[in-house]
Amino acid sequence: MDLHSIRKFPAALQGFRERTGRALRRLFELLKRNGGRIAYYGLVVVALCAIARAAEIYRADSANEDALVLPAADAMDVLSEAEEVSEPEILLPEEWKLLRGFSDEPQWRSELGLWETHPAVDYDCAGGSVVCLRSGVVRTVGTSGVYGGFVEVESDGALTRYASIEPAENMEPGAMLEMGDPIGTADASMPGEADAGAHLHLELYLEGEAADFVRYAEENLTAD
Repeated sequence: MDLHSIRKFPAALQGFRERTGRALRRLFELLKRNGGRIAYYGLVVVALCAIARAAEIYRADSANEDALVLPAADAMDVLSEAEEVSEPEILLPEEWKLLRGFSDEPQWRSELGLWETHPAVDYDCAGGSVVCLRSGVVRTVGTSGVYGGFVEVESDGALTRYASIEPAENMEPGAMLEMGDPIGTADASMPGEADAGAHLHLELYLEGEAADFVRYAEENLTAD
């Protein structure tokens, strides 16, 4: 290295520092902008999950707000005394119109101004009459701030909740129902779905997990 090159070295080093500094500043600004977006969307996802979880907890806590409940063990005793079938039988009247399908992912409800899941199916029941869709024993009859009037029927490990209804007269826990027996009358007593008018809010739980009743019915439909 000659003397001329040595004299130029500090200027070259300074230029390198300036270029590196500019590059780092641009990188930090980029990370700051993108990091903000990532943090924002991350918070949105966390908030949606929290809302969905809170809705599930609220539903669980409110389900028996004003209800008569038959203990699960007693329900199974009643079922064991009934004639067992090898395959589940489902009745789904053809005149019932599907209003809203099953969703376990949060969806935006503009009328409520919030995100929520819909682990159920909603039906417009012709004439408003709600009938038992699968034989079983009545587990719960009552009303709540979440479901309005509702009836729960247990059938060999499956629990069907008929909500937004006025339960049929003399409906009580422990009663054995057959397919087609009256459950009640569809109404608009479910606060979160009152905007839909009188309809049936139908939930199905298989081994404690929410399931799509429409899909379940398609797999097991035997009558109409």
